[in-house]
Amino acid sequence: MKNIKIKFWTKPKNYIYLNITSIITCGIKPIWVYEKNMFYEVEVEKADKCVNTIGCGDTISASLIANLIKGLDIKQSLVNASKDAKLNAMSIIPGSLI
Repeated sequence: MKNIKIKFWTKPKNYIYLNITSIITCGIKPIWVYEKNMFYEVEVEKADKCVNTIGCGDTISASLIANLIKGLDIKQSLVNASKDAKLNAMSIIPGSLI
């Protein structure tokens, strides 16, 4: 991983004090997570045949929230969300994972 400068909107110590977690996605690149004074990446699932990327970011957000509600940790929730976004990208109709 490259050495990256991160500009915070608040002091980093406030991220810990306020229990703030930041998640950044960028298409097929790994998902960046800043949580509890740690920075790590979560690999994304690559689609075999990508036909439509509309709504993939929305799919990640919705799936992440659903997995967190189920009680999974952030890392596992993002892995599952990445799989759901992959299914969305392989579907011609956005949001139709079934």
